[in-house]
Amino acid sequence: MEKSIVKKFCWLLAAMFLLIIIPITSAAPSSQLVSEFKLKDDKSANPVSYTFLAEPESGTLKFHEFYSPDGIDAQIIVYVQSNAGPTEVQLKFDRQFVTAYSPQNGNIILQVDKKTLNCCSLLTLAIEDGKLTVTIGTQSGTVDNITAFSGSLASQSITSKAAIYK
Repeated sequence: MEKSIVKKFCWLLAAMFLLIIIPITSAAPSSQLVSEFKLKDDKSANPVSYTFLAEPESGTLKFHEFYSPDGIDAQIIVYVQSNAGPTEVQLKFDRQFVTAYSPQNGNIILQVDKKTLNCCSLLTLAIEDGKLTVTIGTQSGTVDNITAFSGSLASQSITSKAAIYK
């Protein structure tokens, strides 16, 4: 009788193991790193251009380890595609706030007090299913009708590490 209980227990453990493993292995693949690059401050405060994709695509663009030598008037302009055509998202860094701004409609997407951030805080732009989600630290805001990253950006008076994922 004890062999029967042990055998049933082993089958139960095997079934539980399969119930745990099958969902993990059949889950959608996580995003893949496409490229990493560094934004470098031009000491003359001129905009510096970067290309991170060969053609317009959706994905996730992450920035971290920000530093602005001047502490003011720093910005990153990310060029995106919308349903209405090419446009941009501006990320502005001033003494008090980090602001994600959409100049085509004049709206602030998200504004976060710098006091809530540190050098390791992430700033993320993700485009999926026609929606742009901007996350600064732990707060986020969205914009509809943004279809893809154009594949380039410009930065001014800021250094950062960046990565693009698909």
